[in-house]
Amino acid sequence: MKVTVKTYLNVRAGRPGVNAPCYQYLAPGSELEVDGKLYKGDPFEGSNLWYKDRTDNYYWAGGIEPPDIPDTNPIKPMSDYHRMLDFLPAPQFGSKGESTTIAMIDDGTRQNTRYLDPAYVHETDFTATDGQRSHGTFIAGILAGKNTVQGITSRARIHALKFKNMPGLPLTLATLNSALETLTKADYDKNRLIVNISQAYNYITVKDMPARTGIDEKLQTLANEGALIFAAGGDDTQLLQGKEQYPALLDCVCSVGCVSQSFIGPNLSQISGSVDILSPLAAYTSFDETFATKTSYGSSFATAMMSGLASLMLAGGLEIHQIPDELKKYPTPVSGFVYELQNRFHYLTLK
Repeated sequence: MKVTVKTYLNVRAGRPGVNAPCYQYLAPGSELEVDGKLYKGDPFEGSNLWYKDRTDNYYWAGGIEPPDIPDTNPIKPMSDYHRMLDFLPAPQFGSKGESTTIAMIDDGTRQNTRYLDPAYVHETDFTATDGQRSHGTFIAGILAGKNTVQGITSRARIHALKFKNMPGLPLTLATLNSALETLTKADYDKNRLIVNISQAYNYITVKDMPARTGIDEKLQTLANEGALIFAAGGDDTQLLQGKEQYPALLDCVCSVGCVSQSFIGPNLSQISGSVDILSPLAAYTSFDETFATKTSYGSSFATAMMSGLASLMLAGGLEIHQIPDELKKYPTPVSGFVYELQNRFHYLTLK
């Protein structure tokens, strides 16, 4: 596989290490042939991954432009999210989310000790109805699944706040307002709190509903106290100006949207300025309500991915206010749109 060097890069002979013999270096723009596999070796500037050529010379992967094609041994679609983290150079991704809390505001999560650890995952139900929990269970698997789906943050505390499945949108938003009221009063260190809202409503539809003002105020309070809030911004046309999704459009929220490859090129300039991060509309695998694995798409699940990565960064030593900018260090340009989020974690940023 041919790759391109992006920074001055030492050629290490015999092994993937910073102290291995070095007899030459390559300048930016140089091309070389490697075997297409990534090898673990000495860490350097946050990454321990190296490429190798057929004469057993090694090249630090951080000095090479990411290839546009997958590995010769690609990762299977997302059932083990930890393997994806090997491709991310930041050392903070080596944590497991210890001492962080993710408030997962959704339709709740089913409990099954084989697939979700009750020591870390629990639910508070604000609906007084049973109802389905398919969406929240899927997100819980992305964040903290075990067994058939290995979640991102195995040691983060996941607090599922169930507000969905109420009759009618006004009552649903009123229940969301109650859930947020409880969260603002909860005894969490807000500087260790990530809020995940993988639900989205068209702003024009909800803007005059009585509960909206209270929701706005409580989200702003959480942000002012240090919490980091991610919300689903929608997919493709939902991201366009005039079709903004709520509550993702709020200034105190980091909005995550998903775009298909055919959509992004001609529509990039029309995407709302409220969108912070764009991710490819890629497949995610997690649990259904019976804990069978299933695959789905959308910004709901990209939002969960961002929340999980933020938990790792926070546990890894970053201050919570640093995380949005840190996440944006891993974009791919529109011209190099990569459709394999599960293999490479490429995404696009607008601001």
